[in-house]
Order: sequence, then structure tokens, then C-alpha cells
Amino acid sequence: MGRPSIFQDLGLEADLFVDYKATEHISVGFLGGYFVPGKYYKAKRDDVDGSTFSPYVRGDGNANNAYQFEFYVELKF
Repeated sequence: MGRPSIFQDLGLEADLFVDYKATEHISVGFLGGYFVPGKYYKAKRDDVDGSTFSPYVRGDGNANNAYQFEFYVELKF
């Protein structure tokens, strides 16, 4: 087998964006995202200060999946 890819090391993310123009001046929408951490976040480590791309690393080997949901109404004048 080869070396795992960087994507397997960091994890996988799926995002969804839905925007609906209800009228000329009103839009409603939904944003959602789900992240499954990879080996980088699940490893036990003592260098938990983070970096520019990863500001916080838990370091105890128990990284959880993350999710985000947003609903919005946009008014245009």
C-alpha cells in the first residue's frame, strides 16, 4: 500500500449551500457543513499550540466530528 494522502490525514468535509430568491427583495437560505477529523486530529500529541491552518489541536486522541447549520433571511433594498 502507499502512503496515505493528505486528505486522509486531515479528514473529510462536506458542505451544502441552498439559496432561494423568494421575491425581488427577499432571499432565504441554508448553509450546512459536516467534518470528520482524520489522523492528524486524532493523534495523541503534545504540540497542541496549533498553526495558521489549524489554530487548535486537542491532542488527547479523541477528536469529535464537527457540524454547522445556518439559516438566514436576506433583505435587499
